[in-house]
Amino acid sequence: MPGVEYGVAAAAALADAWGLPGAGVPAARILRDKGLLREAADRAGLPQPKWRRVASAGEAERFRAESGGRCVLKPANRQGSLGVQLLDAGDDIEEAWAHTVGADEPRLRARRRLPAAFLAEEWISGPEVSVEAVVFKGQVLFRNVTGKTVRPGRHPVEAGHRVPAELPSGVDGRIAAAMDGLVSATGFRTGVLHAEWLLRDGEHPCLVECAGRVPGDGIHELIDLAHGGSFVADFLTVLGGSGDVTPRTPRLHAGVRFLDCPSGTVDSVTGAGDAQRLAGVVKVHVPDVTGQQLGTVSSSQQRAGYVMATGATARQAEQRLAEAAAAVRFSVRPGPAGEEKA
Repeated sequence: MPGVEYGVAAAAALADAWGLPGAGVPAARILRDKGLLREAADRAGLPQPKWRRVASAGEAERFRAESGGRCVLKPANRQGSLGVQLLDAGDDIEEAWAHTVGADEPRLRARRRLPAAFLAEEWISGPEVSVEAVVFKGQVLFRNVTGKTVRPGRHPVEAGHRVPAELPSGVDGRIAAAMDGLVSATGFRTGVLHAEWLLRDGEHPCLVECAGRVPGDGIHELIDLAHGGSFVADFLTVLGGSGDVTPRTPRLHAGVRFLDCPSGTVDSVTGAGDAQRLAGVVKVHVPDVTGQQLGTVSSSQQRAGYVMATGATARQAEQRLAEAAAAVRFSVRPGPAGEEKA
């Protein structure tokens, strides 16, 4: 059972070797390499951005020029928005390339060299969602759609998630069909998928990427709060060889909001207890960042904490998140606004 991106292929290989249900090695390899995933999606005719493998700043610059002066640059084998950048015409491509190539998180993976692989992609604007699916023998048994918000600027790190996503009429069916197509395109057998989609023109799903593991950012907790049941228990059920997973519809709205901390040296963090006592607040997580120099958030690992809440309506859940986030206060001495150290 993979806990992070870097364990997906190994978990699939062990399951195959031991004769247990799992993703399947070919599918796991596709999900661990965004270039292979793009190739599989192209073969299946799934909607996705224009893309190209790139091996230098010059190749990335040529793709950007061919794409109207802007593009997305990303590593092919990282997680948590690490190294992902939205590049406009005026952004320094050499600086961007150095940042993406140097992006790493050695504390979350084995200490061995990963293949250097990078993609340049068409920059598509639109609302973003993710789909969390429990799959058994290639069939989706449970599906959730999560709405997301991302931080403005060059680094598209998630600022929050909400379950269920609020979708225009007809979009949920398109997303379901696209997700079924993705399962088929990758040959995924059994386990869970966490796929990210952009809604082109607000209505048409366009594949961003897909992971063969439990989603991060507390999304599986939001699913449990909104739908009832347990997403992880469903995952273990199918890995145990059973398709006894009950489809559920949301009965509540749940969300998570990541906290904003101004750039500088953190002197103190207060108000977490006040936030936890507010109505509807389920969890407040604020790591000890006292004394740390914080700056631009360029990956999920660098955020300053989060609040999680539920509500009877989407509006109520959002209001409770806003109140809880406002209760947590960072006392910061201004300093250089460079990128935060992971």
